[in-house]
Amino acid sequence: MTDVVPQKSRTKSLGKFLLSVMGIAFAGGIFGYFVGGWVREFEEGRVGFFLAEIGFAPSLSSFIGVLLLIIYLISAGLFGLATVNKKIARNRILTGGLGDNPSSRRAFSSLALFYVGYSLAFGVLVFLDAFPKVGLSQPIMFQSLIVIGVCLMGWCAYRVWISFDEFFRAIWVEASALSAFVVLLGVCVEMGAAKLGLIEGISGFDWLVIYQSVYLVVYGIVSGIRDPNMLTMEEPEDA
Repeated sequence: MTDVVPQKSRTKSLGKFLLSVMGIAFAGGIFGYFVGGWVREFEEGRVGFFLAEIGFAPSLSSFIGVLLLIIYLISAGLFGLATVNKKIARNRILTGGLGDNPSSRRAFSSLALFYVGYSLAFGVLVFLDAFPKVGLSQPIMFQSLIVIGVCLMGWCAYRVWISFDEFFRAIWVEASALSAFVVLLGVCVEMGAAKLGLIEGISGFDWLVIYQSVYLVVYGIVSGIRDPNMLTMEEPEDA
């Protein structure tokens, strides 16, 4: 698929994508600065009295986690609609670069259920991070919901794997591996810095949020390198 794409076009499309990522990162940094200031003021007791009354202490991880959860729920809905709506199926942006080709059509229903399971498991973790006392009162119920979500994710991931062709399998594996490497490197640095007393330790939930954020960026980069048209409105060449 990618061999027929001119090198000049590939480089230009990848350059535009990287500029977009840097622009989003810059805007996100500014937004994060103000959110961080609000959280600091909340912890100092100057704002957020209503949230304090219900026992909710917001953090940047919780905020990003909620945004990720919204993305997963929207993804579940879009992939579900793509199974019955050809217009959505042909839109490569809405389907994460998959487009309307035989390999993608076989995977749409499994991807929809995958994101349902992902939303269930991750949604419980986001809720428990925000309201840890509630989790302590009903541990079995929340643990059962996480197990159900993870099992649904695992089954659907297997179904997606056997539905994808080699091109999409390679993107999935490469993006997952690179994301895991980046996060693992960060974990090693964080552990060393915490051991030296330079920073406070980061929780497992924080790293889970970081991994998912890194994966979204890495997936876009890997897709852009393998096919500059992956995340555009243009139809895939093998459709």
